[in-house]
Amino acid sequence: LKGFICSDLIGVGKYASLAPFGCITEVEGILDGQGVAGFGPSGHGDRKGFELPPVFKALANVSGEHGSLGVPVPQPTFSFICDARGGELQLGGFDASAVSSPPMQVTSLSTSSYVVPITAMSVGDKRILDFASTGTLNSSRPYVGGILDSGATCMCLPDQTLGGRLTKSPWGELMGIIGKSAHDKKRDALRVEIDHLVTVEIPASVWLTSVKAL
Repeated sequence: LKGFICSDLIGVGKYASLAPFGCITEVEGILDGQGVAGFGPSGHGDRKGFELPPVFKALANVSGEHGSLGVPVPQPTFSFICDARGGELQLGGFDASAVSSPPMQVTSLSTSSYVVPITAMSVGDKRILDFASTGTLNSSRPYVGGILDSGATCMCLPDQTLGGRLTKSPWGELMGIIGKSAHDKKRDALRVEIDHLVTVEIPASVWLTSVKAL
């Protein structure tokens, strides 16, 4: 990258902080980073050289260079809350009164991104994830890693068996279900089970009308 460094006062709600940012004039190769907002975990391998804090880290004043401008976020934590009607971003922690039931904790499988163990996926009584009895997966608690990306607007399924860890292609299984659904008035929800603890249910009115092959 080539360019120069600037800074400006940025604010979200009652929080504000002086944040540096790069004005890029030339780019060579692949640009790797946490995105503009910077909600990704801090660990990104053995990256060397100067690195600007993204917007979220600057709001939390993780560099200690806040100065006297604005009011920084109390601590560098955040929460995303959403349902079929909309969503909310909470800065500085988690407001338990914003949800109808207690949250359940799932440990990320990675330190450089938010990856959770997906232990089951199904539509009605039809499994989309069919784990092989042998392979590199733990046979007693099989899973595949699912990446949670705040910048993604869709759910991506692999069209392969992941080196034999699955018996069938999840995408192929879903396409077969959709083909049968075209002649069936019943529309089942898509269920995703995370770490045998949490089940997320997506109504057919949401997932069935949005399926696309890329």
